[in-house]
Amino acid sequence: MKFRIPLLLFFAVLLVSLSEVPGLEARGRPVAVVEMLEGSFTYSTPNTRIGLKRFDRIPSGSVLEAGKNAKILLRFRDGTWLRLFQNSSLLLKTEKTPEGSYQHFQREWVLLQGSLVAGLVGARQQLALKVPESFEIRISEGLLGVSNHAEGVSVSLSSGEARVRNALSSVTLKPGQWLNKVAARDPLNLKVLPVLNILEVEVIQGKAGTGKKDPVNPILKIQLKRRNSKRQLSLKLPVLLSSNMAFPQAKTLKLNSRGATSMELSDMAFLSDDKGYADRIQLMLSADAPGFEKIGAGFTEVSLIPQS
Repeated sequence: MKFRIPLLLFFAVLLVSLSEVPGLEARGRPVAVVEMLEGSFTYSTPNTRIGLKRFDRIPSGSVLEAGKNAKILLRFRDGTWLRLFQNSSLLLKTEKTPEGSYQHFQREWVLLQGSLVAGLVGARQQLALKVPESFEIRISEGLLGVSNHAEGVSVSLSSGEARVRNALSSVTLKPGQWLNKVAARDPLNLKVLPVLNILEVEVIQGKAGTGKKDPVNPILKIQLKRRNSKRQLSLKLPVLLSSNMAFPQAKTLKLNSRGATSMELSDMAFLSDDKGYADRIQLMLSADAPGFEKIGAGFTEVSLIPQS
């Protein structure tokens, strides 16, 4: 596979600088890289407190803290990504690679306050996400949203399967289900709700270029809708466009007053002449703000290489 030099920068920082010895717990070792950053974010360990910037490496055992109007996106070695929002605090407690396991990560995070969204790569990791006051989520793959409110914990699942337990009970969430502000002793099986709204995503063929050999340019269209009735919803909302690969890198879009937006996939044209990316890529659209767990993510697959 042939890569251009600009594309190697992030991948090199992510994979080479985060290498570790298999079988050893990665406490204090770098486990993730800052891919996107807005506003003020810090991470702290027992001996340090450091302001973050793009491409910084985050060690295991760190507490991430967000300022007002801040957002951060971390990318982990297996492609898993984590989005943490304003006024949030998260402990990346441990990350282990069991002895004899090749790139299989066992992670434990603690959401001390605030909200996150995580895109978890399957078959490579197991995550235990804990919230103080006897609340835990276990998941191996999927798209997960969690908020730690004063009134309780909200959990939303757009893909995959998640086992949620509190001090009283446990329940398995399926895609399109969520829990709204549940407390430590709530009967969870009675609290599961359907996600009523969804980001519907489709790829359509746009206009071809002016030349006879110019390819037709595909356009990504996003519309917020009711899941069952398909009625369009009007809501200005930032959304995160991410993928199951380190490239293309994640980016933010904004729904207009009709709850819609679109973009030409040629905006990702820095990949378009790299034949190594001819395979189809899964794109994911999720609400990019805290408190929108009731909006399910949208998914589509697309090739960024024009088909001849």
